[in-house]
Amino acid sequence: MTATAGSSGSARAAALSVTTTPGLFPEFSPTVHDYVTRCTADPIEVRIDAPSGTAISVDERRPRGGAFTVPVALGAGQEFTIVSTSRGGYRTDRYFVRCLPADFPNYTFTRSGTAKLRFFVVAPGLGRPEPASSPNYVAVFDRFGVPVWWYQAPLQPIKRSDPPGRNGGRVVSPLRLLRHPRGVRRP
Repeated sequence: MTATAGSSGSARAAALSVTTTPGLFPEFSPTVHDYVTRCTADPIEVRIDAPSGTAISVDERRPRGGAFTVPVALGAGQEFTIVSTSRGGYRTDRYFVRCLPADFPNYTFTRSGTAKLRFFVVAPGLGRPEPASSPNYVAVFDRFGVPVWWYQAPLQPIKRSDPPGRNGGRVVSPLRLLRHPRGVRRP
């Protein structure tokens, strides 16, 4: 997956380009700061093409300029950062890349207008009347459709015969499960 943000006009400076294998979701844009990828047993290959005068640090490594590639070993639920610093340190941008668990449900995201909320919570598996083939995840998505936090809920689906609050039926608010909307950093 390749994305380059910026104008092609000669009056504007080139923009930062970030590509990865496996690909990022969404495609890279300097205005979006959170991304996910589907990790494999192999390291993520991060390719950077930085504009002149910009230093890029990938996974807390020494900042570099120009075009380069860095392998980043990452496991499910872990994250790494890409930090872009302009010449003289006048502007610093941080981008977070998180690795989705292998069993995280496939999803699509379509934005049909301007998002009014910064985050929204989904829990597609909770409350199903019958057991499901995919795990019960509670996830927080940002306005760009990126899961910035997730939790595999150990809760069993609610039975139709056990309405909430009666006969042992129990509903747990996903908001009570929230801890922090950032990924787990590696030790």
